[in-house]
Amino acid sequence: MEKEIRKEIRKKVVCMAAALGIALGALSSGSFRMQSAVALAEENASTAMTGSYSVDSDWVRIEQKSDTEKDVYRQEASKDVEETSEITCSYLDTNYSVAEYEQLRDMLTNNLMYSDVNAQISTSAGYTDAKDYLYTLTADDSGKDYRDIYYYVVGDHRCFCVTVREYREEAAQAESSDDTPQAVGKKTAQEFTWDQQG
Repeated sequence: MEKEIRKEIRKKVVCMAAALGIALGALSSGSFRMQSAVALAEENASTAMTGSYSVDSDWVRIEQKSDTEKDVYRQEASKDVEETSEITCSYLDTNYSVAEYEQLRDMLTNNLMYSDVNAQISTSAGYTDAKDYLYTLTADDSGKDYRDIYYYVVGDHRCFCVTVREYREEAAQAESSDDTPQAVGKKTAQEFTWDQQG
């Protein structure tokens, strides 16, 4: 009983700390990290959970912006342009199991609402090709030249995250709807598969 109470208190502290960090501007460049949640998360096997994904061949990894925590991709033709659409792939450690996906969804939605107060937020949910829960958040601020789309593939105490910064002009110029940054990011998340553990 005491362990369950501690777990519930930890979840509430993590959510409050994350929301406070967001409200104070702890998040930068359109993508958000739950550093306070990660710092408070218990050490568990989920940190070793990774998976397999691929990004469309017209997109290349940008070494200068990528590191051990994230891979950043741009369209090959625009790889040297600073204000261009990007797809960022990373992992997010959480305090939530797959069975607690609704609580995770609520936390992610609330955090985005605090971090981008002028944006219109829309959400949707579905499943990946591997039948994992896939949660999508879109932050669209009409005062900006771009919108941000977040895809979360839910695993036990960890999510695979695909963050798409889609510049409106580039999306409008795409040869087909399958070539927009949003579509490429969605396909990356949709086809993601967790590696088998143990």
